[in-house]
This record gives sequence, structure tokens and C-alpha cells, in this order.
Amino acid sequence: MLRSLYSSQAGLGVNSTKLDVISNNIVNASTTAFKSSRARFEDTLYQNSRSASSPIDTLGGMNAAQVGLGVKVAGIDLMMKQGSMQPTNRNTDFAIDGEGFFMVTKGSSIYTDADGKSDMNVSNTTFNATYSGQKNNNVLYTRDGAFIIDDYGNLTTSDGYKVLGYAVTGVCSDGSTATKSSIVKDDTNKKGGYKVNFVDANNKDKPVQVVESTDDTTSSLVTLVIPSEINDNGTMRKVVSFSVDADGTVKANCGEKTAVIGQIAMAKFSNATGLEKTGSNMYKQSSNSGVAEVRVGLNAKVKSGGDEVAATSNAAAYGDILQNNLEMSNVDLAAEFSDMIVATRAFQACGKMITTDDEILQEIINLKR
Repeated sequence: MLRSLYSSQAGLGVNSTKLDVISNNIVNASTTAFKSSRARFEDTLYQNSRSASSPIDTLGGMNAAQVGLGVKVAGIDLMMKQGSMQPTNRNTDFAIDGEGFFMVTKGSSIYTDADGKSDMNVSNTTFNATYSGQKNNNVLYTRDGAFIIDDYGNLTTSDGYKVLGYAVTGVCSDGSTATKSSIVKDDTNKKGGYKVNFVDANNKDKPVQVVESTDDTTSSLVTLVIPSEINDNGTMRKVVSFSVDADGTVKANCGEKTAVIGQIAMAKFSNATGLEKTGSNMYKQSSNSGVAEVRVGLNAKVKSGGDEVAATSNAAAYGDILQNNLEMSNVDLAAEFSDMIVATRAFQACGKMITTDDEILQEIINLKR
């Protein structure tokens, strides 16, 4: 049987796969923060008709004579180039200008207790500034910052995944020097099971910092809450509006006072193209993406030799969070249509080759009349 028949069959398969990838890119040209993909091919086995030989006294050297046996898909690569920014004038829309992903979770929430320590019985997973390699299947990553605030005040994605971040500690009010955690677990509050304390954003003597964790080196993550009211030493202050700084710090305008609620967490990977897409604009960690490296929280402290010192910040490695903006798809329609033309013609050529092989076989059959 003709080898070209099977080589052309392989060509039909790989070009069909490439058209599938191109089609998915085109239909997601308007998908928020979508990252396009590309299909790459490589040749397969070769059959040696003649092996290479070195020159001798009476005869020169000869090259190998090889016949290729087809093509296969070498890989489908994720293109992580950043998309353009689209202003939306919606205060729960966030875009990342640079490296990084938002961290979101499903299932049980992660809170801190009244002392600002992580309640590990809720999540059964330790999160920290370096993400020590412990995996949590409930944590996903996204660049789609089109968030909403639900009835309980949780900051969530459109599919209900809760956004992770840091609670902060600081001075509660002008009349008190005591410090408290901003987001704490409150079993008496049936609406969400949390309580948000007032942490003064403008206190210069005791600057806001992230909640200390249960160990000596890291800071634990919580699910972020933007409530309608904040507890200021027993006085409930109405949240008029809120804003998010470039470093992810969430601030609430309570009229004559401004409170810091928390900080949005961000993660990055040594091989972001190795992340696996899960749908809904989400990615999950894979065995080749590397573990998530989480940005160190605002003014984080660590213990060194029993003393508390400032943590080494890694914020320079992460992009800025832009409120009232969304990242657009990075699909280049002109390039996709050009690739589609090439893939279509290659598919047609492979089909024509099969037709030609069929005609050759028919001629061989007709040799005997």
C-alpha cells in the first residue's frame, strides 16, 4: 500500500486539530481576558531506504535516504500575551496590568479568627506568601476581574467563586489605640459568618499591615468581603463607596472616615503557559506550571530570631490592579484568519493527495484486464 496515503491521512488529522484551535480563538475574540492558543506540528518516523556511509579509499561518502511517514501535533501552546485594557466605569471590574492572576476559591470560605490567626479548620489548607507547595483543588486562577458583590458581601466571580486576599490589622478608630483584624470569623453573624472591623486607613503611627499567620514566615489568605456596614468600636458605619489601589488594597469610604478592608491577593507561576484551562476563564495549577508564588501582603511582618521584622516584598514582580477596567482578549483576528487559510489549504492538499493515491491504486488494479 502507498505510504503517502497514510501520511496524507495524518495531515488531515493535524490540520483539522489546528482548525479546531483557530476556531476556538476566533469565537473567544470578545471573551474577557481570554488567552489564545496555537497548534504546532512535527514530523514523525522516517523509513531508511539507505543508511549513511563514510568515505573510503575507493568510494566517497553517501548520505542517508529517508522517506517520511507523516506528521503529528507537537503541542498546543497557550499564548499569555496581555490583552488591551477596556474602561468599564464599573467599580467591581478589575484588570491586571502586567504579571499575575487573581486567586479564587470554591467551597468553604477561609477566614481569620478574632485574634487575626488563620482558622485552618475551615479550609484545611495553608496558604502563604510563597505557597509552600501544598495544593488545594478548590483554588483556581483567573485574569478575568469582572467581579460582583453578593448578598453576603463576598467579592465573587460571575460563577460564584470567592476572591482571595489578605485581611489587615491596624488601629480601629481615632479614640482607640488597640489594633484588630479587619475581617474576622463571626459565628453569631448568620449572614455570611464574618464581621468586618474598622481599620483606619489614615493612621500614621500604626500603619496598616496584613494579618500575621500561624507560622513565623508567612501570611494567611482569607475570602474578601466588602460589607454594607463596618464595625467601628461598636458603632456601625455605613459604607458609602469603596476603591481599590494599584497594589490591591481595598478601601471603604465611611463618610468622614476611610477604612482599609483588606488586600486582593495575586499569584504568578514560573511557567504560566503550563497552566491548564478549566473553562469559565479559569486556570488550575498543573505539574509543569510550577507552584503559585503569592505576592507578599501589605507591610507584612515576619519573625527572625524572636524579633518581628518587615518581610521582603516581592510586589515588583506583579502587575498593577486597575479598577473600572477589564482586560480584553488577546486574539489577533487578522493572524487567526491568515492561519485559517493556510490550514484549510493544507487540509485540501492532503485530501487531494489521497485522491491521487486512489487513482494510482485504481491504475494498478486495472493492469490486469
